[in-house]
Amino acid sequence: MKRYLNALKDEDWEDFYRACAEVLGYDPADKDGWKLYTEYTKMVTTPLTFDGPYRHTAAAARENVAFLVRNGKKIVFREGDALPNLPKPIQMPHELTFVNRLQWGLASILGGLEAESNWRKMTDGWIRGPREPLPR
Repeated sequence: MKRYLNALKDEDWEDFYRACAEVLGYDPADKDGWKLYTEYTKMVTTPLTFDGPYRHTAAAARENVAFLVRNGKKIVFREGDALPNLPKPIQMPHELTFVNRLQWGLASILGGLEAESNWRKMTDGWIRGPREPLPR
């Protein structure tokens, strides 16, 4: 996670997209899924990558889910196609499934509180810190 977050903070798009493929399991060959998932990743990480005050809101938390639904429908139900199209499944590490659930839940709680801070500065020491391998 630190890899793609730091790439976003540094606006190192080449490393960000490479990390999306290598860390998150997004498939660059899946044109529609790739665009949807990389844009979604940029959006949900904004509180940690934007250098300034960010206010969590209930509307922003809802948009995290609505973005996937709205844009996913465009991929699945293409005009003129008789059958739905499914994007390729993501090959994300299992450890990140729990992180995603935490992320959505925390965004909802912080949105309800309308918590505001420079979250990037608050978390930068941890995110920029050394990468430690997960225990196996």
